[in-house]
Amino acid sequence: MTPNSELWVCLVRGPSALASAHGRGGVETRRQLSHLAMDWCQRRLRLDLPSELHDEHGAPLPHEGWHRSRSHSKLTAAAVCAPFRVGVDVEDIAPRRDELVPRMCTRDELELLGGFSWSNAFRIWTAKEAVLKKQGVGLLELSQCALTAVGDAYTLWVHHRGRDHQVHQVQADSMWAAISHDGPATTSIHWHRLDHTGTAA
Repeated sequence: MTPNSELWVCLVRGPSALASAHGRGGVETRRQLSHLAMDWCQRRLRLDLPSELHDEHGAPLPHEGWHRSRSHSKLTAAAVCAPFRVGVDVEDIAPRRDELVPRMCTRDELELLGGFSWSNAFRIWTAKEAVLKKQGVGLLELSQCALTAVGDAYTLWVHHRGRDHQVHQVQADSMWAAISHDGPATTSIHWHRLDHTGTAA
């Protein structure tokens, strides 16, 4: 890839019945959707990478310079593959228990987006998760991760480990998806959507 490279993020929407699927069957279906998303990314980049290996924190290890990240919510899976560190997260926008809000974001962070709404809370949450996944630490350092600025309707800045990380987002089908990468600033990000059959949505 060149400094004007392209980064492809694949989002796969599951069948509506998956929202209420619990237990092992639901977990396996969501995992398969995330693999479908990753397979699409690899085909788009003409890659044939082996199965992922993970470090002690569960973060996927790079293979020959290629970094991978996957995520899934109840209804949507996301994946990305890049020649630099990258993290992706996706979450459904839906009311949760009120006591979860302080874990997701602070009042000051919400005020940067105009105040509390479940959409704003999940927008912040996915941005933080994308950065933490890129850093390879997951939720272990959530308390050290903070929203610091709003770029535009689909760009946030999150501070972690002494620097600000740009996060690119998209909202569709009652969900937020977020990606953060350490590639060139000129990298173009494309969001590609599939349904659960692998058909372009």
